[in-house]
Amino acid sequence: MAYWNNIGDEVTEVIAFAQLETQYFAVNEVNNITLFLGILRLSQCDAAILLHSFGLTYTNTRETAARYFRGVEPPGVFGRLKQALLTLTSAAFGVPLAKNVNGTLEIANELAQAATINMLPEHLVLSLLQQKEPEVMALLSRFSIDIKKLHKQVDALAEQKAEYGQNP
Repeated sequence: MAYWNNIGDEVTEVIAFAQLETQYFAVNEVNNITLFLGILRLSQCDAAILLHSFGLTYTNTRETAARYFRGVEPPGVFGRLKQALLTLTSAAFGVPLAKNVNGTLEIANELAQAATINMLPEHLVLSLLQQKEPEVMALLSRFSIDIKKLHKQVDALAEQKAEYGQNP
C-alpha cells in the first residue's frame, strides 16, 4: 500500500487511536467508524477542532458509535476481561485495517499528493465525506450535521495547510 510512505505524524496517531477503539468495541479490524473516532480523539489536530465546532466531540460521538456496534456499552466486568484478552493477544499496532479503510487511506493519499504534502487528518475526513461512507454518514446524520458545509470547511482547511506547507 503506497499510502504508508506519505502518512504524516498526526495520521499515524489517528490510526493508533483507531486501533485502540477497535479494542474498546471488541472488533477485529479498524473500520471507518473507529478511524473517525481516532480523528476526534486527536483533539489538538485542526480537523478535530473543526469537527468539534460542528458539535462532534470524541465522547458524544463514541457514545453514538456504540449503538453502531450493536448496543455496546462501556465495558463492565466481562467487557474489561474481553478488552484485556484482546490487548494480550494483539500486538501494538497489529490490528488489521478493513478493506474500506484501505480505500479511505488511498483516497486521502491521493488528496495529499495532489497538494504535495503528507497525508493529514483533514485528508481522512475529506476521503470519508467524498466516499459518502455509509457508517460515517449515518453517524453524522444522528448529529444533524450539514455534510456539504462540513465538506467545504474541511476542504478549505486542507487547502490552507497545503498553501502553508501543513502548518497555517
